[in-house]
Amino acid sequence: MKNQQPASFYVLLGQRIRKYREARGLTQEALAEKINLGRTSVTNIEKGNQQVLAHQLAMFVDALQVDIDLLMPSGASIDGDKVVSLMPDEADERERDWVRALTGPQR
Repeated sequence: MKNQQPASFYVLLGQRIRKYREARGLTQEALAEKINLGRTSVTNIEKGNQQVLAHQLAMFVDALQVDIDLLMPSGASIDGDKVVSLMPDEADERERDWVRALTGPQR
């Protein structure tokens, strides 16, 4: 992700989310339900107008049944432990393990 501006990262991420949502035959509303967001949030994420929180990214991966690397713009990579370190303090160990499993190399 060298020299890539944050805004362009989120636009590319949103485009990939849309691509896999459509490939799975999901509407924005159906995807929103799966990840506990509103349809408007999914729309804004797909357009790159809304940033994705770490736990939401893990939920997109799970809902779309894709490897996290397929959602990441070229040159970006995800370190599961780094993602976990960005989670809210109140996240319990089960949630942290779930994020590690979704972002880890075994996926």
